[in-house]
Formats: sequence, structure tokens, C-alpha cells
Amino acid sequence: MKNFWGKLKTKFLFHKRPYTIKTLIQICLIPIYAALVFALKEAMAFLPNIEPVTLLILFAGVYFPFYMSFSISLIFCFLDGLYWGFNLSWFLPYLIIWPLLAVIGRVCRPVILKWWWTFIIIAGLFGLLFGFVFAVINWLVVVIIGNQINGGQSFALIAWWLNGLSYDGIHCAGNIMMAGVLFYPLTRLWVNHLQYYLFYEDDKRIISYNIFSKKTQAKLETTSSFEMKPLEPLSENEKIQER
Repeated sequence: MKNFWGKLKTKFLFHKRPYTIKTLIQICLIPIYAALVFALKEAMAFLPNIEPVTLLILFAGVYFPFYMSFSISLIFCFLDGLYWGFNLSWFLPYLIIWPLLAVIGRVCRPVILKWWWTFIIIAGLFGLLFGFVFAVINWLVVVIIGNQINGGQSFALIAWWLNGLSYDGIHCAGNIMMAGVLFYPLTRLWVNHLQYYLFYEDDKRIISYNIFSKKTQAKLETTSSFEMKPLEPLSENEKIQER
């Protein structure tokens, strides 16, 4: 029984190496990444329905461990709540929609790694359906809290969604544009460098091929950021400068 519990912890909790520096980096990155998402969202707040949140959370859902992407989405929601106030009419939908996007990224990871352009399609559809899902969640809140189906509230929410379709279109176009422009460089940065800070080189989550190549499983000529090179001895001039 003790051996079984040890194997269970190793496989599902600690990913073969318990309490390593990689785990510490992952935990520290969660609030930093969430703060970055919030800061970039507020920096782009002057643009109507153009936001980087979809790109960054979906990207995290695809490449980060699931507990990281899910935690990032929750922390982002609470940062937004602290800044704008915890109004149930928008905070509860946010608390459902953004973690749901992290789940979608995780579920669609194999598809995105095979056909990279599906990332752009998912980001666009998310923007297009954002208002509809937002309205449905608000309607469910009215039904559950009010314990009755209010026809007036239902029609009001439908009218609110239809009235905001133009903004959903802008949201969709903005997500497609942002994902189309930034997904490639972000993925290249991740594959060539950043993934080695979170995972060991023998980890199954390491991406060792170019997902943008037409040839499946095209190998990348990359080296780990943690690869140690031997130090060269100091020259006589450098020794004098050191003194």
C-alpha cells in the first residue's frame, strides 16, 4: 500500500521530481503571468472589445500545465474584481468564462499542435460567442437566485445580447488579428527557450518539433536554456584585472 501511494504521488502530483526548482518556477510564474494579463488588458482598455486576455489565457491553456493555466485565469478574474468591484452581473460570468477558456485550450492542445491555425479559429469563435455565453450565465443567475423564470428578464438579456452583436464581431476580429500576429512568435519563443524553464528535457510535454512546418514532426535544432557550458580559463590580462 505504501509503495502504491508513492507511485501515485510520483505520477500525478510531482511529475517524477518532487519539490524541484522547476515546480517553484511554475508556482511563481502563476501570479506574474496573471498580473501581466490584467495589466495588458487595462493598457488596451481604450480600444473597444480589443483585448489580449483571450490570446494569453488560451496560450497558457495549450502550453502550460493545467493547474497553472486554470489558476492564472482565476487570479486574473479576482484582480479584475479588485479593480472594478465585485459586481455579480459581470464577475460571475468572468469567473466561469475565462477558466473555461483555459479548459478549452487544454482539451484542444493535440489539435492545435497538429494544425496550428485552429488556435486562431478558437480565439475568433470565443470572441464571437463571448456575449452569448455572458448573457446565458446572467440568465441562469436570475433563474437560480430568483427561483423562477422571469420572461421580462429573459427578453431583456436576449435584447442585450443582440444589441451587442456588433461588439462581439469586433471582439472576434480583434482576437483573430491578435492571434494571427502573435501566436507564431510566442510559440517560437516558447518552443526554443521558455518551455525549458518549466519542464525537464525528458518531460513528455516538451515540444521538440516545429508545429508550423508542413512536414509533421519536423525536428527543431534547439538547445536547452539550462545547458551548461564549461568555463574557459582566464587569460593573464583578465587575471590582472581581477586583482
